[in-house]
Amino acid sequence: MQKYFYKDKKILTIIITILVIFSVISIVYAKENGISGKTSTTSSSCGACHSPSPSSSVTLSVTSATNSFTVGPNSTTTFTITIKNSTLVTSGIDIAVKTTETGETNIGILTPATGSNLKVLSNELVHQSPIALTNGQASFTFTWTAPSTSGTYYLRAVGLAANNNNRDDSGDLWNWMVPQVITVQSETSVFSPISHSDVFPNPVFDYIQFPDLQQIPNYYSIFDQNGQIIQSNEFREKIDVSKLSAGVYFITLNNNNQIYKFVKM
Repeated sequence: MQKYFYKDKKILTIIITILVIFSVISIVYAKENGISGKTSTTSSSCGACHSPSPSSSVTLSVTSATNSFTVGPNSTTTFTITIKNSTLVTSGIDIAVKTTETGETNIGILTPATGSNLKVLSNELVHQSPIALTNGQASFTFTWTAPSTSGTYYLRAVGLAANNNNRDDSGDLWNWMVPQVITVQSETSVFSPISHSDVFPNPVFDYIQFPDLQQIPNYYSIFDQNGQIIQSNEFREKIDVSKLSAGVYFITLNNNNQIYKFVKM
């Protein structure tokens, strides 16, 4: 009976070893194929497996195909997030749009662009496999379909730059992207209320200014009379409107709720 006991114990040990190996393989495979739920700056993010703290050597930036982060309800907009790091060789990402800057409630619909190597996981976007950093950067393109409800939402991301040594260690560096505010604004709100007293000159030929602003905004958006965004960029002391056709336009600033009307000559 003792002989059978040792035989059974040996078989049990082999089974446990196999299960542990498969468990480790499963964990590694899952990480190589992306993990969701890491975009909040109040979470441990990638620090549980890679470098313990975010690294400033990893940077993330986002661009909009419309050059604007003000969109209409139910609209679909293309965005691209770029990860940069000058020393490591592969990258990974987790992308989400949330209702608050650090919360976990998803909003809208994220969809990977063709060839982006992204996939949907728990209503977020993650890499399907590690993406090579070419000339120190990798880009991920996707679309976001806005909800029907107007409001302010937050595009968030965390990016990883890895040494590609087939294991998770402190040599893999990561960082969060500064959350990007996306404003969902209905077309009707573009036209009311309307103010034009703070726009100078008005009518305008080349440049407009806002001499009475109490706080300088980060960016602006210009709409035509149909509520379509036709120009959006970082805010400057003088905004160049020289390429606009003659007509009536509306301009919004990201840090207030006012709509400014101006006439382009």
